[in-house]
Amino acid sequence: MLVDTSEDLRDKEESSLHQLLVASRMAVGAVSHEVRNVCGAISVVYENLSRRRELAQSEDFRALGSLVEGLGKIATLELRQSAGSEEPAPVDLGSILDELRIVTEPSLRESGVLLRWHVPKTLPRVWAERHDLLQVLLNLTKNSQRAMQDQEEKEFRVSACVEDERVVVRVRDTGHGISNPERLFQPFQEGAEATGLGLYISRALVRTFNGDLRYEPGPAGCCFALELMPFADRGKEEGPPETNG
Repeated sequence: MLVDTSEDLRDKEESSLHQLLVASRMAVGAVSHEVRNVCGAISVVYENLSRRRELAQSEDFRALGSLVEGLGKIATLELRQSAGSEEPAPVDLGSILDELRIVTEPSLRESGVLLRWHVPKTLPRVWAERHDLLQVLLNLTKNSQRAMQDQEEKEFRVSACVEDERVVVRVRDTGHGISNPERLFQPFQEGAEATGLGLYISRALVRTFNGDLRYEPGPAGCCFALELMPFADRGKEEGPPETNG
């Protein structure tokens, strides 16, 4: 029996390319942000030094100021909130969580991780871009798996519920915890895997569909809460509701 898998393969390749492009734009935005911060700091020092008459009259010193200003302008590329080409749409959160479980369960069990699943059989549909949402959940799962590598107790828990008109998915682990939670979502974290952009990009992706990703402190391990906007199926809504802030 011959099975034509070319369409499935093409869909997977397009999805992978989409994720690569989104992550690349996020990374460029993060680099630009850091460069602007450095340029701002240099500009402050430059202004302080320019009060010295001997430096203020130096052509080389003035040229240095122009170079810093030019670099700051080059780095004005902002992280666009419309990160991907796909628009948010009502998606079945339950099916995405099922897919997450199917994809990650074998690897977690091989690592000796006990998987606990507390997800209701029925959940409201939410506003999201399906591939981006799954990518965020996969990233959180991989982070937890790495954090539990050297732990005696390895438990990974996923739960979902409706809270204050939002659908909240929580991802918990019994890893080593977070030492500096105030810096969690900053790019280029010291000691982080690869570029240290994982959580930065994940939160930026979730915010493109009016959701949020936050850290919830606890006595042990780590917990992230993924907040999503529920879809009110009234037949007339064309997009996710606007939020303030």
